[in-house]
Amino acid sequence: GLQLVVPAGIILAGARLTQAERVWLLGLVIILTGVNLLAAGLQLSSGGTSFYPYATSHKGLPLGMFANRNHFALLILLALVAAVAILNFYRAEQRPAPVKGKAKMMLDSRLILLATGGVVAAAVIMATGSRTVSVLFVLSILPLALLAVHASKWSKALFGVALAGLGVGTVLYAMIASGRFEVANRLMERFALQHDERFEFWPDALNAIKANFPVGTGMGTFDTAFRMVERLDHVGQRYVNNAHNDYLEVAIEAGLPGLAIFAAFLIWLAVRSIALARSKESLNAIRTGWCAAFALLLVSLHSLSDYPVRRLAIMAVCTLFVSILAAAGRGNEAAKASGATN
Repeated sequence: GLQLVVPAGIILAGARLTQAERVWLLGLVIILTGVNLLAAGLQLSSGGTSFYPYATSHKGLPLGMFANRNHFALLILLALVAAVAILNFYRAEQRPAPVKGKAKMMLDSRLILLATGGVVAAAVIMATGSRTVSVLFVLSILPLALLAVHASKWSKALFGVALAGLGVGTVLYAMIASGRFEVANRLMERFALQHDERFEFWPDALNAIKANFPVGTGMGTFDTAFRMVERLDHVGQRYVNNAHNDYLEVAIEAGLPGLAIFAAFLIWLAVRSIALARSKESLNAIRTGWCAAFALLLVSLHSLSDYPVRRLAIMAVCTLFVSILAAAGRGNEAAKASGATN
């Protein structure tokens, strides 16, 4: 219950902030992600033996200040989305204009910096060995490139997509050429694994849902509820701390009301995204809102195989994106702020 203090505080504070101030807070997310990357660098430089703040089964991998590689990898991906949102919000509005001859595109320093950040993100996410976030990153290349390239011509947008793909390809080539492709090999080996423990205890989680539906067992009671139905042949020295599927875990703990809240959020996410497409606000404001919506979509997809929102850091970032999406396209504040900074 005390965990809700964090999102409640951000929602209440966000209600008193301007959209420009909310977007500015995304810069803090990027800074804190940078701190985690520095910690991850120290962990790798020690050979994966030191600089881990917590006891973790993922020791030896870059984790930053996290105990779980999946959550660290997701934070990096969310920081990349935050960078695209900032780029859109604080960029001079570009209006479609006739183009004579072959379409041309000038890359400014901010776009080059963003592309560099994408390459770094690709390398670190791959090094964590997180399969889910690696897939989400690949699926994000196209939408993030389209959101980052402020172009009225598809030729320019596709050039941005090609640039992003080239950057990721460069990372892979550099790893092969330097003989450090074992990072990618290790990730591919994890994808090739046919044995995944979560596939074994998900049936038990479904049994827990059936035993306690529709009211659930109460938030924070997953451990007790799961042990009541866990099959004896799965009992050992290790225990299941979470369902590794937040939709299943919410169904166990909160029952039908919890699933209804989940569904209401996903519907709101879709409705707000469509509303932005119909908004008469500046393209910058609309794209900033779409970045927030995309970040929340990534977390929702990640929740199918993990429990990212149960970590306070991810919860706080998600709540900030919710605040930004809720305000996007509802006034000319974003356009004024963008114009004032250029």
